Amino acid sequence: MITYENTRTIRDMLEKSVEEFRETSFLRYERDDLIYDISYERFGELCRIVGAFLNERRVRLGRQVKVGLFGSSSAYYISVLMGSMASGNVAVPLDYQMDLEHLTDCLNRSDVDILFYDWEHVPLINDAREHCPKITEYYSLQSVKKTPCLNDILIDIKYTGKSWVVSGEDYKADPDDLAMILFTSGTTGHSKGVMLSNFNLVGNALAQMEVDDPQPTIVLNVLPIHHVYCIDADIFAMIHKGATICINGPLSQLGKHLRMFEPVVIHLVPMIAKALYNKIIAMVNADPGLTTRDALYQVYGRRISRIVCGGGGLAKDLAEKYYSMGVHIGQGYGMSEHSPVISEPVYDRPDKFLSAGRVMKHVEVRIGAENEVQVRSPFVMQG
Repeated sequence: MITYENTRTIRDMLEKSVEEFRETSFLRYERDDLIYDISYERFGELCRIVGAFLNERRVRLGRQVKVGLFGSSSAYYISVLMGSMASGNVAVPLDYQMDLEHLTDCLNRSDVDILFYDWEHVPLINDAREHCPKITEYYSLQSVKKTPCLNDILIDIKYTGKSWVVSGEDYKADPDDLAMILFTSGTTGHSKGVMLSNFNLVGNALAQMEVDDPQPTIVLNVLPIHHVYCIDADIFAMIHKGATICINGPLSQLGKHLRMFEPVVIHLVPMIAKALYNKIIAMVNADPGLTTRDALYQVYGRRISRIVCGGGGLAKDLAEKYYSMGVHIGQGYGMSEHSPVISEPVYDRPDKFLSAGRVMKHVEVRIGAENEVQVRSPFVMQG
């Protein structure tokens, strides 16, 4: 087993970064055309409040609390996600596009105790209640009158934000303790609940940082928050380097938020990268006096430096077009069952644009029968 000094659990990673980057902006989001920042120090407090609330429940249950999350990326969602895992409990992020049958199936198979949800999904959540007898508490991530919501927990004076518990024993996780259950897309049958430990997740993120630029940066979170690559690349890796995470929210807001937040790095599926490139070319064609670089800056903002693609094949001609504009672009490969990154993009080899990158450190890969990709590493799931 590889080790990373004293950083082997999600709480280790969070607390270390909160201390080091205390006053730096961690989360940045837009509401009504105004930008709001949450510092690392404040984010740490939010996570500890959530953790103390959950550990009260853990005392009653005598075991880890399973915390379901059903919604899109937001500052509150990320606080509950990280607070659940860093307090030694288990997060279960769910695809908010699931129908009632799939939602109740995933909730029951993962033994969710408490569910946090976006208020816009309340009709579906209400329908799910009678099918999920194990769930004892429901909380809206948004504040709604006469409805239990996250803000009720955040303003409860019992939870100071300085401690992970109200009283009694603190539940510090071991590296091998379960931290997350997430469900695969089920492309080859019934969706599978992937069980990932603290070290699966933290180790995978830190292994990437061994070769990635360690400097703080600004990233725009576009990928779905219930995917482990989003959690790994847009949250864990960014926490480690003291970066600022800008939250996009609905995909319809992407154009606005690119211009507003001007990210340095963005993780995308190739389809979105192609759509944004087409927008750049359309702007140049409509205005002969506009250079491609100027159009790039108008679409992505003036700081854009790197685009990381995953979830599908990156076409060589598209990569070459971005490269010609001065943007480093590449694709990697991973699986949910591997926490998830297996190989990372190579940005200094334009002759390797069709490659899925280099196999990450501490990971062994071989090709088995019928071209099956077989992987062995400390980041392979439990179960």
